[in-house]
Amino acid sequence: MKCQIANSSLVPIHSIIFPLADFPAPLLTSRPFTSWADAESAILGTVKPENYVAGRISFVLTWTDGETYQAQLPLTQKTAVLTAPLASHVRQTLEFLAGRRPSPSMLPEQYEQALADNERFNPGRAAWAARILDGHEIGGSATRGSATRGAS
Repeated sequence: MKCQIANSSLVPIHSIIFPLADFPAPLLTSRPFTSWADAESAILGTVKPENYVAGRISFVLTWTDGETYQAQLPLTQKTAVLTAPLASHVRQTLEFLAGRRPSPSMLPEQYEQALADNERFNPGRAAWAARILDGHEIGGSATRGSATRGAS
């Protein structure tokens, strides 16, 4: 399994939980994960390019300092071919919320409006997203070969 070397100054992940699934996903919902690589391997073992399931699965990330992030991971054909779909989704979403990455389909004015609306309805969310991005571990990586080893 290929893993990133963790930056020791980043707050490590404590747990990754997939609380509910509307479809059979025993690899995801059977237990909390304590590493990004294990969670990514379970996702890759569940969502395969040849038989992906379209939908979303909820997840809860908790870091060792108690910070949490709850959202949903889209399960699409694109998810099925990414090396680290959860970390990629989390990073992209937080970069969007922090004002660092506009959606490719948005005009600059639309992105500015989206950021302003988000700040109005969720005060401090942009600063929180930037703090998580800059100070917390987001990702490791798994490979499809390691995810499918031993899986049927």
